[in-house]
Amino acid sequence: MIYEAYLILANNSSIQLIEKYKKIFKLTKDLGDTLLLYHLDKASPNFKGEGVRVFNFTDEVLSSLNYFPLGFSLIPGSNHFPLLKFYLSHPNYDYYWCIEEDVDFSGDWRAFFEAFSSVGADFISSHIRRYQDEPEWPWWSALAHPYFVIPQKQRIRSFNPIYRISRAGLELLHKALSSNKPAFSLIWYAIAVLPN
Repeated sequence: MIYEAYLILANNSSIQLIEKYKKIFKLTKDLGDTLLLYHLDKASPNFKGEGVRVFNFTDEVLSSLNYFPLGFSLIPGSNHFPLLKFYLSHPNYDYYWCIEEDVDFSGDWRAFFEAFSSVGADFISSHIRRYQDEPEWPWWSALAHPYFVIPQKQRIRSFNPIYRISRAGLELLHKALSSNKPAFSLIWYAIAVLPN
């Protein structure tokens, strides 16, 4: 059986966040584990009374993993670092769903996740665009690698407020980022086209 992590990436504590957590937890408890990936930037809210499992991280995630971030903050370009930190301490899930706190879904979360349960892709995302569809996207220039070039017509990007990535995809991403090369877009491109 496939075992998944459902991770809600958040930096604010709110009633809506707790309700979203509880809803996903209840609907998926036999499919995997639900946790908040919580960014401790100022205050440390106490979720224990709410029955919420939390994996905390701070801005130190930008340096402690020894990756090359695109800047001095998680956004833009390094918002996947908290997921990688979680993966490195919890490497036994088959798939990791990352859901930003502001993602709303009026449907059945369980049905949504189960719709992808038979999809063996290493990376599932939304709003996928090719270079020719959006040549003015400002991050195309970040698609750089010291050893090869991806032609513009083969470049793909995605917007990832919710996505699923496999253990193998995270392992590849960790190894590539550990090489300390600024290859943000290239990494995500490589994962998006991994063979099943």
